[in-house]
Amino acid sequence: MTPIVRARILSLALSALACTPDVELLRSASDAAPPDARGPRWSIVASGSGSDLRAVWGAAPNDVWAVGDGGAALHWNGAVWSPTFTGTGASLTGVWTAHASDAWAVGNNPGDGSPVVLRWDGVRWAPAMMPLRGRTSLRGVWGGGPDIVWIVGAAEPPDASVTRWDGARWTPEFIGAMRPPDFARIAGASAADVWAAGEGPFAFHRTPGGWEPPVMAPRGLTLNGALCVTRDGALWAASTTNVVLRYAGAAWTSYPLELTAVRGLWCGQANAVWAVGDGGTARWNGSAWVASPAPRPGLTSVWGASNGEAWAVGPRGTIMRYGN
Repeated sequence: MTPIVRARILSLALSALACTPDVELLRSASDAAPPDARGPRWSIVASGSGSDLRAVWGAAPNDVWAVGDGGAALHWNGAVWSPTFTGTGASLTGVWTAHASDAWAVGNNPGDGSPVVLRWDGVRWAPAMMPLRGRTSLRGVWGGGPDIVWIVGAAEPPDASVTRWDGARWTPEFIGAMRPPDFARIAGASAADVWAAGEGPFAFHRTPGGWEPPVMAPRGLTLNGALCVTRDGALWAASTTNVVLRYAGAAWTSYPLELTAVRGLWCGQANAVWAVGDGGTARWNGSAWVASPAPRPGLTSVWGASNGEAWAVGPRGTIMRYGN
């Protein structure tokens, strides 16, 4: 073997030793599994907003709303989030939509705390007249259909904590003879099966016969206002002690959750429940809560679409999407 041939072989061997391991390490670090094999995960989606977002809700995977401070109202069309003009600087705390041409948002003016109700007609937001005479702080909105919508809040007499839209007018709904309870959220399985709760030991149930006597949380636990209702009528409610409660069959069941300060719950089918809060996100798998890493903390609201995607919102324009 000539010296030239030996030198060429040695050069090739050294190149192989120097380069091949680096290529394999890079591949194992970033390409251990193709993206579609890692399963659904949370990712940040550009919102184009710096406002603190308080609520998210959708009518379809390509029709989702997020609202928040400074009158922020952002719409997802299946491809991008776009801001819409609301004509208000209010802190919007609740949103609900029936379809692409009908959505409601509620909140309060930052100066005097006066209530704000907005309705989307498919083109623009416009203020809605409400029969509120006190300084009621509006917190949540939910509907069983375009002509059955409830708005809740912390009422100042003579206002009621719950006001119902029947397609033509708003009607206050007073609950018993007690002082109007403070409600943070309202949700239901249908227009005939609705729950409302605030920060306290009670949850309130509405049936076709009206509002029933309050249901007390288990001894020693206090609800924090976050709730949702599955399609089979089970109520899920967050407590102030990192426990999520389920009420079904006239009995409570508690489930510990390693997620601090749960601020948002969303229910789909019985085994599709999402929770979001300071510690990120968690999903109920039918028997236990499974934490799901989220790239942003401080989440305030969550909503799930029929295709398995989920959306969560939070401070400084944070919008996150769960999916492939």
